[in-house]
Amino acid sequence: MNTLIIGFGKRAKFSILPALKIINEGKIFVYSNNLEKLKTHQQKYNFELFTLFEKESFINISKIFICTPCENFLPLVQKLSQLKLTWVTLFIDTPIIPKMHNFEIEHYKNEFKEILVTEDCFYNPINKIIRNVIKANNLGKIKKINFVNYGHTYHALAHSRKLLKDKFIHYGIKYKNKYKFILSNSEINIIGGRMDSGYMHIFFKEEVISINDYNDKNDTSYKIKYLFNNDLLSGYLINNKKVNLTDDLIKNFIKLEHVCKIYNIHGIHFQEKIISLVYLILNTKNDNKKKYLLSDGIYDSFTIAVTKKIKVFFDLIFINKSLLIRIFYKIYLIKKFFK
Repeated sequence: MNTLIIGFGKRAKFSILPALKIINEGKIFVYSNNLEKLKTHQQKYNFELFTLFEKESFINISKIFICTPCENFLPLVQKLSQLKLTWVTLFIDTPIIPKMHNFEIEHYKNEFKEILVTEDCFYNPINKIIRNVIKANNLGKIKKINFVNYGHTYHALAHSRKLLKDKFIHYGIKYKNKYKFILSNSEINIIGGRMDSGYMHIFFKEEVISINDYNDKNDTSYKIKYLFNNDLLSGYLINNKKVNLTDDLIKNFIKLEHVCKIYNIHGIHFQEKIISLVYLILNTKNDNKKKYLLSDGIYDSFTIAVTKKIKVFFDLIFINKSLLIRIFYKIYLIKKFFK
């Protein structure tokens, strides 16, 4: 089946489309308001133009990726929902919030097969490497995760909640460029923005795992690093020993190298996103795999937005849901009613 990408900015060109090229399932269509500009990219990126928002045009489309600014998410979802595309999996880019009207996207879930969020780090293959190290060495529960220039705040939070047993943030605080979040049995510290030289430390009761920490003073017990071939991501090292990869991951790294050369994609940041998006898309076919749902995207982006805005975050969990989100959503609805 075919795929439609709505919007063709950096996210689509350097992440979504290359991942779809690796998977190579059906045709790739792209829709944009600026049709003439889109045509100038068509030959290089090898896609087909999508021009009509009519139900018949979507018959052979199984996946739609919305890659526009977040203020356009809700209007696009509303427009697509009118077509009753119940066979289509809809992927919405990050972050969902701070645009409060995006809470309303939840109302349209039943108009599609599924609505998921393209949070690529949630599906990063390195997560499995980390879990294998934890299990093989009986490291126990994660006590703390530190991000130092390793992922934007929203992505770092999503990545942490993937690795932790704890799922809800109880308290958070922001000071300058530092965020601290407290969960039931662990904490998350996020420092700085996103740099290719950034790294991550995962603390246990006695040991520490580091991810891509090339500092000379790094004395952690288990050092996980990316392996490169001609500056292209090709595998992983644990304490300088090459990790044995599954056959499908080996094949996908070879394909990653190919698409990065074709589209001139440099930097670990983009390459990491592409390989993670490959597994995001593949996981949608498996109902037994944990997926990053719309509710996850709302929760993580809402948590960061509130903490960034007022420098502090406090929440209670009621019936396995965030009480703060419920309150904010009620306030939003009341304001909308009186407009």
